[in-house]
Amino acid sequence: MKSSQFDWQIPPGTCILLVDDSLDNLDILMDYIEQSQWPLTVLRAQSAPKALEILRRRSVQLIVSDWDMPEMNGLEFLRQLQADAKLSRIPVVMCTGVMTTAGHLETALLKGAVDYLRKPVDAVEFLARIRSSLELADTQQRLQALNQSKDEIFIKLTEALASTVGMTHMALEMAEEQWDQPECRTYFNHALTKSEQGRHILGQLIGWSRYRFAQWPIAREAVSLRPIFEQLRQRYEKHFSRQELSIRLRCNNRLQVIAETDLLTELVSGLLNLLCGRGFGETIVLRAVPQQNYIRIDIATENQSSETIPSSPLSPEIGLQVCQELAHLLGTRIQSLSGPESGYCLLLPVLPDNILATGDA
Repeated sequence: MKSSQFDWQIPPGTCILLVDDSLDNLDILMDYIEQSQWPLTVLRAQSAPKALEILRRRSVQLIVSDWDMPEMNGLEFLRQLQADAKLSRIPVVMCTGVMTTAGHLETALLKGAVDYLRKPVDAVEFLARIRSSLELADTQQRLQALNQSKDEIFIKLTEALASTVGMTHMALEMAEEQWDQPECRTYFNHALTKSEQGRHILGQLIGWSRYRFAQWPIAREAVSLRPIFEQLRQRYEKHFSRQELSIRLRCNNRLQVIAETDLLTELVSGLLNLLCGRGFGETIVLRAVPQQNYIRIDIATENQSSETIPSSPLSPEIGLQVCQELAHLLGTRIQSLSGPESGYCLLLPVLPDNILATGDA
């Protein structure tokens, strides 16, 4: 049984729009939200036309709208939203003290509302409906993103694998034809390189497919970061000499996030693959940085030599797309680091009372 402390959490930066012609009602709802201390940005509009103006300028994840309003009532507002391809995806919670029968509820839901609140609005009920509506919308968006990327990733990976296999076969044929010639060694070396590339691509395909058809949302638990970082450092030390690559860890031994262990390991490993092999003598840091209720995980290159070696055989574009899908399954997203370091970061929710300072290895 999944513990309640691992339930879905509102993503930072989530924005909602309150629409009501009564300033007093807006103030009440605003007070409820402020008391919740959720990471929400709240916009307000005292009419539906004004709300439409705001929605065309700002990205909003949820709308809470009154039904009985002058100029344009709640149902007409819903119709206007449904007529706009971009705005029709925003969930709407209808709120009214006039249209309160079961028939009115059915009408609002048929017109496109995802939920319904009766005035006077109870604080507990209001926050529960807001949270459930945001979670539903977030789940739908993540599923849509996963479905959009699955075919593209599979096609790119299989095409890359087919190409490397074909090039390997061609190189071996050339080597056979030139068996007694000096060029034979060149063809064999080319075949070995392509074979290694094919092995790498196949590994990426297997790692991705392991989660592609997993039951979603992925069950999450309390995961200690330090053992994952240690495991990955040991894995890469077996494939790279210290002259080629070193990995530094900056993570407190007791620091935990809410995730799925194998999936998080696969994701961080995939991001490491995108950074490894860019040059000799490079240093990559795995770092955990506490940020309010989240932990930011950095996978960053601290320094990179100008003396380069061949990059990863898997296209960075494909590799990053695979990692983005794994991040979606974890309920997070990947961002690029800017500044003196190059690399990637992701945010994961942290256990309550688990915000600790980072420490060097």
